[in-house]
Amino acid sequence: MCRSFISGLVMVILLTTAAQAQTPRDLDDLLDVRASSGESELQERGYYHIKTLKLKRSSVAYWWSPDEQLCIAVSTRDGRYASILKQPEVICDDESSGNEPEYNDNELKDEIQDLVGMRTRSGERELEDLGFQFINSQSGSGRKWSNWWNRSERKCITVVTMRERIDSVTDTLPPDCERHGSSGSGGTQNGYGSSADYSDLVGLRASSAERELEDRGFRNVDSFKSGSTAYTIWYKRRGHHCLQMAIADGRADSIVDIHRHDECR
Repeated sequence: MCRSFISGLVMVILLTTAAQAQTPRDLDDLLDVRASSGESELQERGYYHIKTLKLKRSSVAYWWSPDEQLCIAVSTRDGRYASILKQPEVICDDESSGNEPEYNDNELKDEIQDLVGMRTRSGERELEDLGFQFINSQSGSGRKWSNWWNRSERKCITVVTMRERIDSVTDTLPPDCERHGSSGSGGTQNGYGSSADYSDLVGLRASSAERELEDRGFRNVDSFKSGSTAYTIWYKRRGHHCLQMAIADGRADSIVDIHRHDECR
């Protein structure tokens, strides 16, 4: 009885404020679509289902967007979306914690780093379970670079695989997950710009490649290691070139223009 009363009260609140509520502009294209298609589309756009109230001839589902900090009520009639209305955050607050992934940044980093050494397919399934979506990939020199995007966390990562296992996982910039690179041997790597201007350095001993970059006006501004691969960041003020060199087995494995980095300034 209490639950029915609360559900009815929520519906009264919804109905009495419907005249004041608005359909979010980026969701009005979902009006009159089939409910099953609408649910998939809402999830693609970063919304999490909170709860659904079943009525006699319709239903109202509440969805929460962490990115937009927005609560919406979606009314379904005859299997189609009849209305999508903004709601006070409090309506989604009471149950949102049980539906939204509870990863803080450190927890998510730990989960991601645990993938190093896993078989590629198993690691990809883990990434999907963590809310990541595959964006693009590039292969070369016995390695494969793949970009993955987590919409709710606004996090882009590059996964390097070698011999069917994950060799390293590194953070990269969100814009790199918005550009779709090719899956062939040309084009881009890691969603970054072309490495054609520096392809003559790939395969050289790391020390030789570093000296050559210095001769071309670059300076080393940062370095880090992930798995068995070491990375160095190089910056050239003239032209604002910011390069990332991957070093494996003592040699330059790839050199790509990543465009931006905290130390490239």
